[in-house]
Amino acid sequence: MFMTLNHFEAGLWSVIGLIFAVAGIRTMGTTSSRCYLLAVLFVAFGISDLVESETGGWWQPWWLLVWKAACLTVFAWQLWEYGASKRHEEWAYYATGMKFYLIGGTLHAAIITLFVKVGAWYWLFRLAWALSPWSSFPFPYGSGDLVFYSYGHDDALATQIERFISSVVSISIPIAVVHSLTFLLVAWGYKLFGSPNYWLDIRTKLKFRKAWSDSARRSWWVWPAVLIIENIWTYLASGFMYTMYPIVNMSYPFQIAIFVIIPFSYISTHATVLRKHIIAVVGTEEVRCISCGYLLRGLLSKRCPECGHNTLSDSVVDFRFRWEWSRNWSSCWKKLRIAMLLGLAFSPLWVSFILVRCPQQWMQFVPSVIQPGKPVFVPNQDIFPIRLDAVCIIQCDESLAVLVLNKMGPSSAKYAVGYWEEASDYGTQTPDTIQSGSVMYSGGPILPIGPWKFKYGIAWEHMLWLTRPTTTCSVTATSKDDYDGDLTWVPNDEESDDLP
Repeated sequence: MFMTLNHFEAGLWSVIGLIFAVAGIRTMGTTSSRCYLLAVLFVAFGISDLVESETGGWWQPWWLLVWKAACLTVFAWQLWEYGASKRHEEWAYYATGMKFYLIGGTLHAAIITLFVKVGAWYWLFRLAWALSPWSSFPFPYGSGDLVFYSYGHDDALATQIERFISSVVSISIPIAVVHSLTFLLVAWGYKLFGSPNYWLDIRTKLKFRKAWSDSARRSWWVWPAVLIIENIWTYLASGFMYTMYPIVNMSYPFQIAIFVIIPFSYISTHATVLRKHIIAVVGTEEVRCISCGYLLRGLLSKRCPECGHNTLSDSVVDFRFRWEWSRNWSSCWKKLRIAMLLGLAFSPLWVSFILVRCPQQWMQFVPSVIQPGKPVFVPNQDIFPIRLDAVCIIQCDESLAVLVLNKMGPSSAKYAVGYWEEASDYGTQTPDTIQSGSVMYSGGPILPIGPWKFKYGIAWEHMLWLTRPTTTCSVTATSKDDYDGDLTWVPNDEESDDLP
């Protein structure tokens, strides 16, 4: 995977270098020289990625680090020179917009680091466990048990820094693309559907780049905020899945919601910012009637002579989409927008709620693209999750047994069972019978506990699912540290070999 990504980056930089080379051929003077220099730099940077794929890191050997640093230094110098050659004001707008894109990308990388490497996922798993029917049972996982959710925490610092920087750059690009495209969409919408139609009057005065820059400054939080919501729901859903109680459903509706919330939030911000910029550049001689768009220049009356509307002739300008002028639409749209955002953000909950109560035969009429990817399980009241190093107390009628598990690996454990025919003897006498053995992922599925036969299965790592034979059996579990009973009867490894 590492080599593949480096080869992809090498190809990308080489293609960009080729584009600059073609641009150098088609231009003249200083611009041509700058394009040729950038072409050589991008190709050299691409070759350094090929070398990196063989050495295993950008910081080793030392000359590769110097190579990459030199390329980046010249890149920064050329970028500065380009900005200095342009008008200072326009360059400031570009720099501001790019700065906030990088802030969004940096926060994205920081959030991923928080959830994956720092271990915030672990506490969401614990929250899911506490909200499940098994909250009274010991939480079965340590922060390092589920390696899939904590990958990269043992990597070298240089590798983690490289991955962080790569993530910042790779995420800043889609943030910039989505933000800019939605900004152009709003500008196009105002041009076609803005009311009054000021576009032709102010298009030469409107500072389009400044509006884009201000919008980037006001919406930098959108992408990171949505990422936080997505990660919280994703790890909560995974935690509930490990409890066999997936009341949070991460199926297509939520994935679609993520792709809707981000551009929807951007568009809302763009519309507000661009509207203010348009209003700011409308002169007193360019004010139009908000009802029919009639030019009100030189009129002394507050009423439009074209449509009779009581217009705002006191140099107060307003501008919005045509359909927003309806008072009913304006008030309803604000409430609808909030309801839509909340509904989409909490779709993992209400989708599961509906699916649990929806007759399964109805699902055949639902398009497959929005059907849930995983079934919603109804919890089995006869199955209990037991940690592989816990103490389990089982009582059936007047008899009682204690199951002590000693973990050997992620999916295996040794066990010892003490059985008291009279539950009243528990705690005052040694067990009537003692059994021992082992449970493992491929073993079973019967676990003998006294005279009873319990089914078991290790569905997930570090946890055993124990099925009671009858509903008259009560099953509880606790950690060894919290168990206040006597465990001196538990045989050691040598003694357990002689037991049945």
